Amino acid sequence: MMANTQEMNNNPLIKEDENDKDEEHDEFMARMRRLDELLTKYEKLKEEDMKLEIWNAHVRDEIIGIEMKDDVVFVGKSRFSYGENFTSVDQLKEMIDIQFKLANGVPFGYHTGGGSVNLLISKIKRVFIMTEPEVADANQYPNMAPEFIKRLLPGI
Repeated sequence: MMANTQEMNNNPLIKEDENDKDEEHDEFMARMRRLDELLTKYEKLKEEDMKLEIWNAHVRDEIIGIEMKDDVVFVGKSRFSYGENFTSVDQLKEMIDIQFKLANGVPFGYHTGGGSVNLLISKIKRVFIMTEPEVADANQYPNMAPEFIKRLLPGI
């Protein structure tokens, strides 16, 4: 009786067909391609939202925080030349970088170099916008936002 049990284990009743494995693999690859397409679309939409947030903060003359993909955080105001106007979606899509004037009151260890930097939009991870109380606080100082900076860079 034991021999019969061993034979059953060695010889399964249902054998997997090679075509089934190929179909499963093709279906898996199709799902992976679809997932990749969705992630790409999501990243594009996220980038467009960040561009809009940057432009709106620029129009309102507000200080914003920008976290880069390498986790460096910049705090300041965006600067655009007078000829640039990103009020339409098509114009926003063309934005590839911004000049950023760093805010006063941020320790230099948090900024890399000088009073302004150029930031590539594709390297931005997240944009932080000031709350109403932070805007009111920032309006008391020239190019400075102490409460906003404390929120973005705790421990300073």
